[in-house]
Amino acid sequence: MSSALVAKIFYPPPDLQQVIDKTAAFVAKHGADFEERVKANEADNPKFAFLKESDVYHRYYVSKVTEFRGGEVVPSATPALIEAQQ
Repeated sequence: MSSALVAKIFYPPPDLQQVIDKTAAFVAKHGADFEERVKANEADNPKFAFLKESDVYHRYYVSKVTEFRGGEVVPSATPALIEAQQ
């Protein structure tokens, strides 16, 4: 039996969560080219730091893109983590 490591997903505050969710929905619909344009246009905007792999909310963003594309949601992306962070 192999054990897989599951990375924690940190949920952003509500105002940032709206930005991330909306961006993830557009990226899921319009693809990687759209994401690259947002990265270029918003490179200096701290609200879009989640697009960088080093950002604490990047995993949340990736999980939302996957979810919007109809993929499986990462098991650690559950509301229980929201409660644990508050």
